[in-house]
Formats: sequence, C-alpha cells, structure tokens
Amino acid sequence: MQKSSGLPVVTVIIIAIVVFFLGALASQFLWTPYAPMMSWGTGVGRGVMPTGYGMMGGMMGHSVEIRNDADFLMGMIPHHQEAVDTASYAITKTQDEEIKVFLQSIIDAQTAEIIQMKRWHVEWYGSEYTADQRYRPMMPNLRTLSDNQVIPAFLHGMIMHHMGAIDMAREILPITERSEMVSFAQGVIRVQSEEIGRMLEWLSERAGYMPMMIH
Repeated sequence: MQKSSGLPVVTVIIIAIVVFFLGALASQFLWTPYAPMMSWGTGVGRGVMPTGYGMMGGMMGHSVEIRNDADFLMGMIPHHQEAVDTASYAITKTQDEEIKVFLQSIIDAQTAEIIQMKRWHVEWYGSEYTADQRYRPMMPNLRTLSDNQVIPAFLHGMIMHHMGAIDMAREILPITERSEMVSFAQGVIRVQSEEIGRMLEWLSERAGYMPMMIH
C-alpha cells in the first residue's frame, strides 16, 4: 500500500462526519437527479450523487446486521468485491499514475482479503461462501458517467464505502473471539481510515470538491 499522506485517523473521521452532516443540510440547495456534476482537474464541483445513492446508504454504511463472525464474512466479502469491481473499472478511465497506483492497491489488497475470508468461511463453517443477498451495493454505477467524471465519482463513493467497512469492523471487534478476526478488523479500520484521508484530499485538491450527502 502507498504511504498515507499523513492525516491522523481521528482527524479523518471527524472531517468525514462533519462533511456528511453539512452535506445533508446543504443538499436541498445542491441536489440534481443524476451523477456527480464535477470533472477531474476542472476545479469545480457540486455536492451531488447518482440517483439511488443517498443518505441512508452512506450514513448507515452497510446493510448486514453483524451479530457474529459469519455475519461479518457475509457482509465484508461482497463489500470488498464491490470495491475491487469498481476500482478495476475506474483504473481504465484515468491516466493519473498516482491514482492508478492507489486503485491497484485497493484491487490487490482487497482481492487477497476476499481470498482469506473465503478460506475462513470453509475452515470455520465447513462450506464455501455463497452470497445470501443481504448485502446492498453502495457504489454508484460508474459506467453511466463520462470518463472525466469516473474518478471523482469513484472517490466520492469509495469514501462512503470505506466508512461502511469501518463500521462493520468496529461492530465485530467486541463480538468475535477469534484473534485473526480481531487483527483483520483492526487492519480494515487503520488502512481504510488512512485511505479516506487521501481520497478527501484528492477530491479537494484536484476536483475542487468535498463530498456531500443527499436524501
């Protein structure tokens, strides 16, 4: 993973929370019914989101109730897969080498973690992982956007997406009795909090934009 730009984890979380609530308040003035109206490198943007990707998805973070390790796996595996799938598409739509490195790091790290979680499912429960349809996708449909909108839309969506993973990791920590699950969850919180800080900085610096929520 590329080294974080240095924002402390606590600062990242505080910034994200403030941004979400300010966005919710301002959204009635900024809302449009379609995709993010900002382009990479233009220095202009508006606090809007794709249709169907609103406050409940971002604020709630995820759709799987975490009661035990099995629930965590059933939520985190498709969550990671969504990140891999969208990053794999986004990487084809940018020439920015720094962003490409970041996207590839998400693909590599979360693919490896998916493999690990599927192994745990077999070891702990005696069966292959099979999606049970509880997970609700969080990311916008990037394929509906023009090429110069893909990266800012990805970053906006992945900030919320990462917060969903952090939520699940925090929920499993007081429940699990497996040391490997504790280490995994702590890693998710640490790495994805750092990545949120980097994505916030990129959106601000390169798109002149900070995420806002709609309802």
